[in-house]
Order: sequence, then structure tokens, then C-alpha cells
Amino acid sequence: MPGVFGFTGLRSGSVKAVRTRLESLLVRNDRQRAAHWSGRDSLLGAVHHACHVNPLIAHDPESGARLAFDGEIFDRGGAEERLRSTGHTRSGQRGEREQPGRAFSDAEIVLQLYLGGHTEALGELSGGWSAAIVFENRQEAVLITDRFGSRQVAFAVTPWGFAFFPEVKGVLAFDDVPKRIDPAGVAQRLVFYHNVGESTLIEGVHLVPAGGIVRFANGAVETKRYWTIEWPGVYDLQTEEEWGDEYMRRLKRAVAMRVQKGPRAGTTLSAGNDTRLIAAGLPDDGEPVHSFTFGHPMSRDRRYARRVAKAAGTIHHEVTIDADTYLGAVDYYNWVCDGMAPPLHCQIACLDPVMRPHVQAVLEGVPAASQAFYRYDGFPGFEFLEPINEETFRRIHFDARAEFAPDGFREIMRPPWSDAAAAPAEVHRALIGTGFPTLVMNRSLEWSIYQRLRRFSNVGATFLREFVEVRQPFYDYALFDHAKTIPGSIYVDMKFMHRMIARSAPQFAGIPLHKTGIPADPSLFQQFFAWRLGAAQKGITRLTGGRIDLSRPARTFDWRPWLDGPFRARVESVLRDDRVADRGLYRPEAVGALLDDHFSGRKKQGHLVWSLYGFELWCRQFFDGERDSIPGPAPAAGR
Repeated sequence: MPGVFGFTGLRSGSVKAVRTRLESLLVRNDRQRAAHWSGRDSLLGAVHHACHVNPLIAHDPESGARLAFDGEIFDRGGAEERLRSTGHTRSGQRGEREQPGRAFSDAEIVLQLYLGGHTEALGELSGGWSAAIVFENRQEAVLITDRFGSRQVAFAVTPWGFAFFPEVKGVLAFDDVPKRIDPAGVAQRLVFYHNVGESTLIEGVHLVPAGGIVRFANGAVETKRYWTIEWPGVYDLQTEEEWGDEYMRRLKRAVAMRVQKGPRAGTTLSAGNDTRLIAAGLPDDGEPVHSFTFGHPMSRDRRYARRVAKAAGTIHHEVTIDADTYLGAVDYYNWVCDGMAPPLHCQIACLDPVMRPHVQAVLEGVPAASQAFYRYDGFPGFEFLEPINEETFRRIHFDARAEFAPDGFREIMRPPWSDAAAAPAEVHRALIGTGFPTLVMNRSLEWSIYQRLRRFSNVGATFLREFVEVRQPFYDYALFDHAKTIPGSIYVDMKFMHRMIARSAPQFAGIPLHKTGIPADPSLFQQFFAWRLGAAQKGITRLTGGRIDLSRPARTFDWRPWLDGPFRARVESVLRDDRVADRGLYRPEAVGALLDDHFSGRKKQGHLVWSLYGFELWCRQFFDGERDSIPGPAPAAGR
């Protein structure tokens, strides 16, 4: 997967041999390339898509620093002017003669901002990116991520120095680095569907925080943030229309920068709010954009997305997800994503065969700058417009989250792993920090952006980056900076977003949303009809004992019959295998009882079954070396 990799201080083994192992783990298809620089005991490199033409490695001869860069910067703010004002020319070095017509490359500008002590200016480089710096003559390395940590960088302190890689599996390139499962990480993943903080499933392997800088020097690691979310103390007095119009103006600018920059870009498209906002922001001029939707042929997502695509004038492609397509992608998805999320979310993998012939980049809708529109009803027990102190937030929010553990979870895990099952709430509390009382909604938003979006929602984008460059308009800095200033009295009403879309793209106003089946701003008749139709569908499903399920077309796809049908034998063969007991993680008799209860219908726990299966599959891939049989995504039916 694209990203930065390398190490400093290697004493055992050949630099070239370790580089070869790293690249064999990270470069997995013909669209990816690797660029690198090697020193006596150091390595610095970046895996990238072949479509990129900008230099990926920058060098500062004066300091001996070299920087590898991954990603794209769409708006540099005032960072480039800041460098010129301090004596740097567009050649990238102080004192060198200006090279006419040559601007800083992305790699050069990040390197010079860091070396010049302008780390706060890194928060102006709007885009999805990460960078790594090593020094030629000393054991020192620096890792940097963008504001939102959208490009993952993992690292480990080794017996001889420091190593870093874009995927946790990169640690497999180092024979002398311990590889032990982190019990707290396992508990977090099974309870919350993702790890929290900067932890991973492997002890000693951590992630660079969002908007963070990790520096390794003198055998120690120092971590700091150059950017944090600053909420307004006083909100401006504007009308809803003024807030919404400015939001759409910035969104359209963010979308245009990501569509118009080469290589050719398309967009994912569903019948929900986020990708509809992106469609509303597509430029009116230029070539038509390709759009991509997946799902059951009769699902609302496909039917309504088709209408959005027609109204937006995109060249639309649809992917049918069937059992063979979905189940054929599970192993590959699980390996690419380091087991960080349950493989039941692998539907995004089915888009690749249809995307690849048409685009080399795709816009994707992880909702950072629209997250505020959803969080008002996310957590019970709060009055979201009341100020709240940190201690109260921790107690209510994280204790409630810890109760999400699936039934039987603690019974399945063996000691001391079962003891870690109670840890996530305490781990979560430690991440909030202290400060002045603030709106609980803002605290919730911070958690969602720093944790939930980055560690869970962004996993689909991580997989797509195997084959195409992923661009995320809602991570645009100018757009997010405006969104966080919208008063809570406006953004707690989700219809604010609906009215905003209707004003800027009235052609979408009559197209229903997939969750409700009615337009964003429905008439009383539309609401009444949808209510009666839904009641009739549920009644027929109930009377037929589920044999006729008329609610199913409302879903994008339904993995439950596949788990109970064609995939059952595979799941049982993995989870009833002796290796599950040998790992010492679970009580095999409890896992067997769980499978018996689920497949007999006594107690359905599909999400927990998927989580256990995905974790054991990852253990086989990571520890047992069962990687040669991992298939690529299966071909999908599309048009």
C-alpha cells in the first residue's frame, strides 16, 4: 500500500535485504512503485502510485536530512510564501539561485518547513499526506502526518534503532523485532470494531497521531501535535442560509481541486448525504466525472444513486455484490487492512475491478467536515447544547461505549485476555485530556474525528488506495475550519444539510435518501406514504416468518444469509480449528458454543462471529505465514 517506510540504526543484516523484504510486503500490484534512498545503516522510501510524477524524496545537503513523501497537497496556504520570506528559494535550499518556473515539490516544502522550525505551518498544507525524515550522519528519524492522520504511519523502537512503515505488517521485515499480540488492542478491536488511541494489534507498534510529529533521537521517542481542533469561544451571528452558502462554496472549491488535478479522478456515489454533497460540488465545466455505486440491484442505494448520477451528469457505473464477489474479497481485504476492522466491511473491495479501467484517483466521502451534522443523536445521556466538563464527559461517554461489548465476549476470552476486556473505557478516558468546560458535542466530534473516522471509517479508503489514489474533500482544511464554526443550534438539525443541498443543487431535492426512502425535505403525503409502506413490508415479513423479506431491498446488500449459507463451512473450519485454542486467546468451548447458538438460530451474533473470524484469519496471515493463498478482489459484475 502507498506510504513511507524505512529505518535508522540497523546493525544486524543488510540494508538491501531488509529493503527487499519491506517492498515485497508493501508493493502488491502493477500500479504501485517504490522509490528509496539507502545509507550505511539507514533506509528511507515511499511506495506510490505510478501515476505520480512529483519527486517523492527531498534532500537538504546542509543538514543531511532526507524526506520521503506520500500523498497529495492541494492547497499550501501561506506556507510557500513563508519559506521564501525566510530566505529559501524555489530551488528548495537557502542561498541557492532561483530556478525560474520551478516551485517547491510537496516533499521539499514539508522538509524545509520542519527544518526551519515552522511546524505550525504544516497545518496549512491541506491534503492527505504523510512524510518521514532521516538524517545521513546520525540516528534520528521524524514522522509527520496531515491534520487528520488520513495517511497511516506505524513505527516501532527496535533493539538497534527505529523502524517505520505504512502498514503494521511492515514489522515482519525485521527478524529481530518481537511480534507479540497486544491484549488491550484485541479487546478494543472486538468491542469497538477498531483499536483506539495510537495502539495496534501488536505490542510496541504504534501509529503517528493525527496532526502529529514523532521524533526518534538518542534512543527515545518524542511525540507532539502541531495541530489540534480549536473550537470557537464565540459564534458569529449569521443566518442559516449564510452558513450553508459559505459551506457549499468551500466544498465546491475542495471538490474542484481534487477532480481537476491529474490523473483522472472519479467519485464514489451512494444514496446517502456525504457523496451527494460531493456530487453537488462537482464542477459544471470540464469532462464528465465517472461515478461508482455498489449494492443489491434493487437496493435503495443503487436506485437512488442512479438518479443522483443522472442529475449530476456523471458517467455512472454500478457493481452487483453477490456472495462470490463479497466472500472472494474477504481474505485480501483483511490482509491489506492489517485486521484493523472486521472483514464484514469488505464490500468496498468490490469496486476496484470497475474503477480501474476508468480512473486513477477517486473522491471518497469520509465525513470529517460533515460529521457535525450527524453527531447530535450519537450518544444517549447528554444534552448537547449544555457546557460539560471533561470528567463528566469521560464518565458518561466512555462508560456507555464500554457497554457495547457483545454478549459473551468476556466468556470467550481467556485470562489474562479477559481482564483486558474491561480496559477500553479506561483507555478511552485517558485520551480526552483536560481543559476548560466545553459543549459535549465538540468533545464527541473530537473523538469521532481523531478516532472513529481515522481508525474505522477510513479503513475502506485504505483498501481503495491499493489501486487508486484516494482524495477526501471533507478533509479539506478550509472546509473543516468553516464547519466547526457553525453554531450547534444550526447543525443539530440534520435538515440543515438537506436544505443546503437543495439550495445549491435543486436537481437533487426530489431524490430520496436511502435510509428513509423519502426526499430530504418531504411533503406530509410522502412521509405518510413511506410510513404506511414500511409498516406493510414489515407486516408481510413477520407473517411469513422472514421467508418473504420486503425490507431487504432497502439495504445495500445483506451479508447475513451468506454467513449462514455459503460461508458457514469456511468460518466453522477456521474457528473450530485447534490453532484457535493453541493461540491461548479464547476458550475453544465458548467459541464452539457461540457458533452453535448462531448457526442454529438460538442466538444470532453475526457481528461477533465475523470479528472472531477476521482476527483468527489475520493471525494465520501474520503469524502463520498463510499469505500465498490470499486472492485479489474477485471480478464483479458491473456496467
